[in-house]
Formats: sequence, structure tokens, C-alpha cells
Amino acid sequence: MIDDNIKLQTKYFSNVKPDYEYMMFREILSSEEQHEGLKAFMSKDVEEYIDSRIDKIVIALGDLYYAGIDIQKAWDIVFKSNMSKKRGIKKGREGSGGIDLYKDR
Repeated sequence: MIDDNIKLQTKYFSNVKPDYEYMMFREILSSEEQHEGLKAFMSKDVEEYIDSRIDKIVIALGDLYYAGIDIQKAWDIVFKSNMSKKRGIKKGREGSGGIDLYKDR
């Protein structure tokens, strides 16, 4: 998945300089995909829902790529951290109903 995303970014966007304006554009794209996904979920449009979720992943991986981050290394670190968390109610997000993850300190 990560290699596929790098291929996509270099094929279509290799001439892009990731400045503030470009990264803001990508934030808008991500927000649009979030909205489209929610609409698709609520209307039970499975194909559109899948498309919006995958597009969000593509955008997020592209953001990391443009930031010069080693995506696999970052994934491994965050995944390890997430797996060490507990499920419950995180302070400040009491509305989660207990389906949140938090660090036990």
C-alpha cells in the first residue's frame, strides 16, 4: 500500500512543491472525502464509502510522503503505541461512550 502510494505521488505529482498552499489544498481534499464518506455511509452506498475511505488513506500517505517521513517506520511506532493503549473513556472525550483508546498513565 505504501509503495503503491509513492508510485501514485511520483507519477502524478512529482513536479509539486509541498508548500503551505498545496498542503492546505490537500487538507481540503481530505475534508471533502470525509464528508463524502459520511454521506455514503448514511445512504448505505458501499462503493462510494469504500472509495472515500481509500482516498483518505491515499491523501494521508501522500501528506507523509511530502513531509519526507519514513512512512513504514512511523506506522510501526504509532501502531505499537496504539496497541499498548487501553479501551475506555479518554479524558476530554467523555462522549465516546467508552469506545476510545487512551494511554494508561
